[in-house]
Amino acid sequence: MVVLMRRIGGGRLARAILFSMIATVVGIALDAAISFAGKDWTNPIGLGLVVGLVAITGVITVVQGDGGSPPSAPSDQLRWPPATPQKRSRGMPAIAAVLLVIALCGGGAAAVALGVRYVGGYVTGDEPGSNVLRAQKTATSGSLTLTVRRILVTSHFTRVELSARNRGSESLSLPVYGYSQLSAADGTTLSGDPFRSRWPTTVPPGVRIDGVVVFPGHLPSDTKRASFSFTQVFSLEADHATVANLAIKPAPTG
Repeated sequence: MVVLMRRIGGGRLARAILFSMIATVVGIALDAAISFAGKDWTNPIGLGLVVGLVAITGVITVVQGDGGSPPSAPSDQLRWPPATPQKRSRGMPAIAAVLLVIALCGGGAAAVALGVRYVGGYVTGDEPGSNVLRAQKTATSGSLTLTVRRILVTSHFTRVELSARNRGSESLSLPVYGYSQLSAADGTTLSGDPFRSRWPTTVPPGVRIDGVVVFPGHLPSDTKRASFSFTQVFSLEADHATVANLAIKPAPTG
């Protein structure tokens, strides 16, 4: 409590803000790395760690002692005429400095971290979204079984989570670029983005693969039925695969 009643000079406050800015860079870099590795830009724990690291760094810098000045020698106290006492700098109360650092640096770190998360989600396509698929559906084409499990509508994308199983004896290929489509009954068609999608493309025999195909944009808001297609399957037993008549519910608004 005594520490918080001291007055803090401008130099120490400036150092606290500087160290908090450094902690912001370090914290956001770690949060971005963890979010990218986990493909989840919505985890609140990482955001809390960034703000906590920045705030603690600034507060410690504010309240830490200066080490004090050495005591006066006896001769200084007996000197005549007595030395004129130096005027103490007014500064800012430590408690006010602590609150300022938390509000300025902690709030700033939170804003920057949210901005980085927004950009990260947009660049990777891993934005949070709402599932608009009423029920998963499966279709078969030759030796390929294709299942659409979820359709997530995000701020900028439509993400289709699906799985494929190859019951044949040869590998088959399901490329995203130029060959994946999501279509509505009114003819609106979206094309898959291979850079944001996480789809293995090759399906070995006897193996099931799972992945996500990301489509920039959205189907019309009143869409009730949709279809997902690989317009070309590179296989000896099938030339395309479509999961048709997918039941779509309205995406939440707001």
